[in-house]
Amino acid sequence: MGKGHNFMDDKKQKLILYILLFSILIFDTFLFIWVFGIILSWGETIISGVISAVGAIIGGSLTLIGVMWTISYQRKIYYRAKYENANYVFTELLPLINQVYNHIKSLNPKSFSQEIDEIKNAAKKLEGKTKDLLLLASQSDSEFFREVKNIEFYSGVIFEYIDGLVGIETDNEIKDKLMIYYNGLAKADSRFDKILSNMKKISF
Repeated sequence: MGKGHNFMDDKKQKLILYILLFSILIFDTFLFIWVFGIILSWGETIISGVISAVGAIIGGSLTLIGVMWTISYQRKIYYRAKYENANYVFTELLPLINQVYNHIKSLNPKSFSQEIDEIKNAAKKLEGKTKDLLLLASQSDSEFFREVKNIEFYSGVIFEYIDGLVGIETDNEIKDKLMIYYNGLAKADSRFDKILSNMKKISF
């Protein structure tokens, strides 16, 4: 499965930047209070009290920001894992889907029987691979999983249809029927790709 090449590095860089900015902010705030207290002739007790109050506010704010950052980070990790699972499934299935497409589109009278056998074998291979990946697909996105199931369904239908041919239908009738299943598989594949793209946007 794919890896987020610089995801952790980006997070570390942002965290370091935030720490530096807050450190400067805290130093400037305390320096301002100290100088302001001297100008107004505040006693040490008042200055200490103000610094303590401001310190408590800053500390609480930093804690809140830290919690929010952690939640955001964990959310990214969660969706990244889902995307990587889905992307792996997509990468494994796409070549097999294209094999079925190409064989159906290349049907011609001169090599019809040979092409039909190749469609049957490609559909069987696609169905088997899809079944192998169903568990992993179920760990990604519910819509993505549904489209994987659709691909399993249409590849299975294509295989069973060709396997059940008994010579009654003409070549044109067989091709028309396969084009219907081809369109169903193509729609599932198109939605498959769109869902994966949306998952990528959320996870990065």
